[in-house]
Amino acid sequence: NANNAQQENAVSVTAAAVNKAVTAARRRNARIVAIDEDGRKAATQRDEKRATLLELIESKKAHKILTGTMEGVEILDQGGKQLVVAVLHNGPFKVFIPLDECIKMPATPAGRDPIEYASYVLSLRLGSEIDYIVAGIEEEKRLVYASRTAAMLKKRRHYFFVTDRRQRHRIEEGDIVEARVVATARAAIVVEVCGVEAPIKVADLDWARIQDAKLAFTVGDRVMCKVMNIEKNSKESTVHLALSRKETIENPYIIAIMRAANTLVRFLWYRQAAYSYIWQQA
Repeated sequence: NANNAQQENAVSVTAAAVNKAVTAARRRNARIVAIDEDGRKAATQRDEKRATLLELIESKKAHKILTGTMEGVEILDQGGKQLVVAVLHNGPFKVFIPLDECIKMPATPAGRDPIEYASYVLSLRLGSEIDYIVAGIEEEKRLVYASRTAAMLKKRRHYFFVTDRRQRHRIEEGDIVEARVVATARAAIVVEVCGVEAPIKVADLDWARIQDAKLAFTVGDRVMCKVMNIEKNSKESTVHLALSRKETIENPYIIAIMRAANTLVRFLWYRQAAYSYIWQQA
């Protein structure tokens, strides 16, 4: 009886697995009927996965730059060695960007664990919009390994080193550019402009006094900045930028002074006109 019960359970489990597989196959091979005669507008989950996979493969083969939002920080175990990675998602695929392929780390303070400090520094950039180029794909696990530094290098060369027919670069001193806020601190924010990261001190953020830049700006924001100075090293393809946000904003103090001056001029004109009228009447 016990053997018969075990056999019956095994048969029922096998039958359930077969039914599940058949149902899944039918779902995959089911007909799709569109509302419109010219074809369907909505995409299935398989369509979205296929489109995402093709985009990732194109990025890997053609070094196409993709863009995503940093959503988390994880520590991976690579053969007994801990690896800090930034985490993004592209459709159903999870994207890992290793620390050294993501940011330039400052020196670890004395007495702090390097892995813990690296995780902390990277976590300050959660929510930032970053570019990346795919380096590897594990389709079955839906994992992607990518490099942000490769994408930044490609953008840097395109905007700061390539010239047009008039020998002008795409970004030059005096231009106003759109920048991504990738980190914030009390006394400054860090922005990324076409593959170049640059700090903007609190004094260059606004004409009005800002006591804490972290309260005025958020990681993930986009701001307009004026390029005040550019230093380039063509051999190493490095660029250093001096940026100012307040130079893109009207100075309220000058506007107030001009208004006061106009008011004073009108007052003096009216007073002079009144004196002239009184003198004529006398």
